[in-house]
Amino acid sequence: EEEIWSIVGYVRTLHGMSLSYDFEARKKELDEAFQAAQQEMETAKAAFEAASEKAEAAQAAYEESLTDEQLENYEPEEVTIPEEEVFLAANEKYETAKSAVDNFLKRPKKAQVSRPDLSLPEEERAVQAKLGKQLYNDKYGCQGCHSLNDEGGVVGPALDRAGFRLNPTWVYRWILYPQAMKKHTRMPNLGISEPDAKALTYYLETLQAPKPENPSSPSE
Repeated sequence: EEEIWSIVGYVRTLHGMSLSYDFEARKKELDEAFQAAQQEMETAKAAFEAASEKAEAAQAAYEESLTDEQLENYEPEEVTIPEEEVFLAANEKYETAKSAVDNFLKRPKKAQVSRPDLSLPEEERAVQAKLGKQLYNDKYGCQGCHSLNDEGGVVGPALDRAGFRLNPTWVYRWILYPQAMKKHTRMPNLGISEPDAKALTYYLETLQAPKPENPSSPSE
């Protein structure tokens, strides 16, 4: 990926534009997010385990105090431990961060992306498309390789008519795991999260430029 982005950076200088996607910075960002999520998860796990042991000890002590007659009709109540909810949320955050790092560094041999649910009300869809546009331009620097209205990179295909040409489910899977969809593609795995991949997909759906009079052959 470092070599690919070095080439892309050079190509961008040929037509007076700068590459806005920083591979090393993105890698560092994902690593730091993973480490922070891991620490948060481990802290929450320790707190949950301690709270569980305390609750179990209290339950055992209470049951020990009951008479045989009371035990015959006794049904233990389900104990709610607040620390459990905190741990589950922290663990989900950890798994998401871990998945992002894995996706960024690995090249899967085959696609293992489940079919996404891309059905949204029109208003929410518009909000997601707007977010996707910001991600396209600012966070992931997609214009480093792709062009819109003849502006942008030339390494990848132009995306002016992506909304007409590309299937949304395919786009989502491609964004998440490009090498899983096409092993030798030049598009690097950017470690994009599933929510970001959906937002980018909604944005690409809105790109429906008129058909060019003299279309050029797109790169892959």
